[in-house]
Amino acid sequence: MVHHPVLRRAATGAERFWFAPYTARVEPTDRNFVAFVNRAEALRQIPLVIRTHEAKNAGADTLVDALIDRLPAAAPHKVHITAYSPRELAFDVEVATNGWLLVTDRWARSWRLQVNGIAHPIYGGNFIFRAVSLATGKSHVRFTYRPVALPWLVLLSWGTLAIIGVSPLWSPLLLPGSDLQA
Repeated sequence: MVHHPVLRRAATGAERFWFAPYTARVEPTDRNFVAFVNRAEALRQIPLVIRTHEAKNAGADTLVDALIDRLPAAAPHKVHITAYSPRELAFDVEVATNGWLLVTDRWARSWRLQVNGIAHPIYGGNFIFRAVSLATGKSHVRFTYRPVALPWLVLLSWGTLAIIGVSPLWSPLLLPGSDLQA
Protein backbone atom coordinates (compact mmCIF):
# COMPACT_ATOMS: atom_id res chain seq x y z
CA MET A 1 0.00 0.00 0.00
CA VAL A 2 2.89 2.37 0.60
CA HIS A 3 3.64 2.42 -3.14
CA HIS A 4 0.23 3.87 -4.03
CA PRO A 5 -0.33 7.49 -2.92
CA VAL A 6 -4.12 7.17 -2.60
CA LEU A 7 -3.83 4.06 -0.41
CA ARG A 8 -0.95 5.47 1.61
CA ARG A 9 -2.87 8.69 2.32
CA ALA A 10 -5.95 6.74 3.44
CA ALA A 11 -3.93 4.44 5.70
CA THR A 12 -1.60 6.95 7.33
CA GLY A 13 -3.22 10.35 6.87
CA ALA A 14 -5.25 12.34 9.36
CA GLU A 15 -8.47 10.59 8.33
CA ARG A 16 -8.57 7.14 9.97
CA PHE A 17 -12.29 6.30 9.60
CA TRP A 18 -14.01 5.82 6.23
CA PHE A 19 -17.66 5.15 5.43
CA ALA A 20 -19.22 3.54 2.36
CA PRO A 21 -22.87 2.63 1.82
CA TYR A 22 -21.93 -0.72 0.30
CA THR A 23 -18.92 -2.88 -0.36
CA ALA A 24 -17.79 -6.00 -2.20
CA ARG A 25 -16.74 -9.20 -0.46
CA VAL A 26 -13.55 -10.47 -2.02
CA GLU A 27 -10.91 -13.07 -1.40
CA PRO A 28 -7.46 -11.79 -0.38
CA THR A 29 -5.76 -12.57 -3.71
CA ASP A 30 -3.19 -10.65 -5.74
CA ARG A 31 -5.67 -10.24 -8.58
CA ASN A 32 -8.31 -8.72 -6.28
CA PHE A 33 -5.74 -6.42 -4.70
CA VAL A 34 -4.71 -5.16 -8.16
CA ALA A 35 -8.39 -4.53 -9.03
CA PHE A 36 -8.79 -2.68 -5.71
CA VAL A 37 -5.70 -0.52 -6.38
CA ASN A 38 -6.91 0.27 -9.90
CA ARG A 39 -10.32 1.33 -8.58
CA ALA A 40 -8.73 3.51 -5.87
CA GLU A 41 -6.53 5.22 -8.43
CA ALA A 42 -9.51 5.79 -10.77
CA LEU A 43 -11.57 7.28 -7.92
CA ARG A 44 -8.59 9.16 -6.44
CA GLN A 45 -10.04 7.87 -3.16
CA ILE A 46 -10.33 4.44 -1.58
CA PRO A 47 -13.27 2.11 -2.16
CA LEU A 48 -14.15 -0.38 0.57
CA VAL A 49 -13.79 -4.14 0.18
CA ILE A 50 -14.45 -6.79 2.80
CA ARG A 51 -12.23 -9.83 3.05
CA THR A 52 -13.72 -13.31 2.79
CA HIS A 53 -12.12 -16.70 3.29
CA GLU A 54 -14.59 -18.65 1.21
CA ALA A 55 -13.55 -21.25 -1.33
CA LYS A 56 -12.78 -19.74 -4.71
CA ASN A 57 -15.38 -20.23 -7.43
CA ALA A 58 -14.00 -21.13 -10.83
CA GLY A 59 -14.63 -18.23 -13.21
CA ALA A 60 -15.56 -15.83 -10.40
CA ASP A 61 -12.58 -13.51 -11.03
CA THR A 62 -14.38 -11.57 -13.76
CA LEU A 63 -17.41 -11.09 -11.53
CA VAL A 64 -15.27 -9.83 -8.65
CA ASP A 65 -13.42 -7.43 -10.95
CA ALA A 66 -16.79 -6.05 -12.12
CA LEU A 67 -17.96 -5.63 -8.52
CA ILE A 68 -14.80 -3.77 -7.51
CA ASP A 69 -15.05 -1.57 -10.62
CA ARG A 70 -18.51 -0.35 -9.51
CA LEU A 71 -17.64 0.47 -5.91
CA PRO A 72 -18.11 4.07 -4.78
CA ALA A 73 -15.39 6.02 -3.03
CA ALA A 74 -15.45 5.69 0.73
CA ALA A 75 -15.76 9.05 2.45
CA PRO A 76 -13.82 10.15 5.52
CA HIS A 77 -16.15 9.94 8.51
CA LYS A 78 -16.07 11.70 11.87
CA VAL A 79 -16.22 9.70 15.08
CA HIS A 80 -15.88 10.66 18.73
CA ILE A 81 -13.17 8.46 20.25
CA THR A 82 -13.86 7.48 23.87
CA ALA A 83 -10.96 5.03 24.38
CA TYR A 84 -7.82 4.30 22.40
CA SER A 85 -5.03 1.99 23.52
CA PRO A 86 -3.15 -0.96 22.01
CA ARG A 87 -5.89 -3.32 23.29
CA GLU A 88 -9.02 -1.18 22.92
CA LEU A 89 -10.63 1.27 20.52
CA ALA A 90 -14.04 2.67 21.41
CA PHE A 91 -15.93 5.47 19.71
CA ASP A 92 -19.34 6.97 19.09
CA VAL A 93 -20.43 7.37 15.49
CA GLU A 94 -23.54 8.43 13.61
CA VAL A 95 -24.29 7.34 10.06
CA ALA A 96 -27.07 8.63 7.81
CA THR A 97 -27.62 5.30 6.08
CA ASN A 98 -26.81 1.64 6.57
CA GLY A 99 -23.27 0.92 5.46
CA TRP A 100 -19.74 0.00 6.37
CA LEU A 101 -17.16 1.81 8.48
CA LEU A 102 -13.47 1.14 7.81
CA VAL A 103 -11.02 1.71 10.66
CA THR A 104 -7.45 1.99 9.42
CA ASP A 105 -6.05 0.02 12.34
CA ARG A 106 -4.64 -3.43 11.66
CA TRP A 107 -7.04 -6.40 11.62
CA ALA A 108 -6.10 -9.50 13.62
CA ARG A 109 -8.03 -12.62 14.55
CA SER A 110 -8.03 -11.74 18.27
CA TRP A 111 -9.95 -8.48 17.91
CA ARG A 112 -13.51 -8.58 19.29
CA LEU A 113 -16.28 -6.12 18.47
CA GLN A 114 -19.35 -4.81 20.20
CA VAL A 115 -21.82 -2.38 18.68
CA ASN A 116 -24.12 -0.80 21.26
CA GLY A 117 -23.03 -3.43 23.79
CA ILE A 118 -23.89 -6.41 21.55
CA ALA A 119 -21.28 -8.76 20.07
CA HIS A 120 -20.95 -8.05 16.38
CA PRO A 121 -18.91 -9.67 13.58
CA ILE A 122 -15.69 -7.93 12.67
CA TYR A 123 -14.48 -8.00 9.08
CA GLY A 124 -11.16 -7.48 7.39
CA GLY A 125 -11.46 -4.29 5.36
CA ASN A 126 -9.29 -3.26 2.41
CA PHE A 127 -7.16 -6.37 2.92
CA ILE A 128 -5.42 -5.35 6.18
CA PHE A 129 -7.71 -3.13 8.25
CA ARG A 130 -10.90 -3.59 10.31
CA ALA A 131 -14.43 -2.98 9.08
CA VAL A 132 -17.82 -2.99 10.75
CA SER A 133 -21.35 -3.01 9.37
CA LEU A 134 -23.46 -0.21 10.86
CA ALA A 135 -27.17 0.55 10.82
CA THR A 136 -28.54 4.06 10.31
CA GLY A 137 -28.29 6.25 13.39
CA LYS A 138 -26.00 6.57 16.38
CA SER A 139 -23.83 3.69 17.56
CA HIS A 140 -21.22 3.05 20.21
CA VAL A 141 -18.50 0.83 18.71
CA ARG A 142 -15.94 -0.95 20.87
CA PHE A 143 -13.05 -3.08 19.59
CA THR A 144 -11.11 -5.06 22.20
CA TYR A 145 -8.02 -7.17 21.63
CA ARG A 146 -8.20 -10.48 23.51
CA PRO A 147 -5.60 -12.99 22.33
CA VAL A 148 -6.82 -16.44 23.33
CA ALA A 149 -3.37 -17.96 23.85
CA LEU A 150 -1.79 -15.00 25.67
CA PRO A 151 -2.08 -16.28 29.26
CA TRP A 152 -0.81 -19.71 28.23
CA LEU A 153 2.08 -18.29 26.23
CA VAL A 154 3.14 -16.12 29.19
CA LEU A 155 3.08 -19.16 31.49
CA LEU A 156 4.99 -21.22 28.94
CA SER A 157 7.68 -18.58 28.47
CA TRP A 158 8.17 -17.97 32.21
CA GLY A 159 8.08 -21.73 32.86
CA THR A 160 10.76 -22.27 30.23
CA LEU A 161 12.94 -19.57 31.80
CA ALA A 162 12.45 -21.12 35.24
CA ILE A 163 13.50 -24.56 33.97
CA ILE A 164 16.57 -23.09 32.27
CA GLY A 165 17.46 -21.15 35.42
CA VAL A 166 17.08 -24.12 37.76
CA SER A 167 18.60 -26.79 35.49
CA PRO A 168 22.26 -26.00 36.43
CA LEU A 169 21.39 -26.75 40.08
CA TRP A 170 19.93 -30.15 39.18
CA SER A 171 22.59 -31.29 36.70
CA PRO A 172 25.24 -32.37 39.28
CA LEU A 173 22.59 -34.46 41.05
CA LEU A 174 21.62 -36.23 37.85
CA LEU A 175 25.04 -36.96 36.33
CA PRO A 176 26.43 -40.50 36.87
CA GLY A 177 29.69 -40.52 38.79
CA SER A 178 28.99 -37.16 40.38
CA ASP A 179 30.35 -36.58 43.88
CA LEU A 180 26.97 -35.22 44.96
CA GLN A 181 25.00 -38.41 44.24
CA ALA A 182 23.41 -40.14 47.20
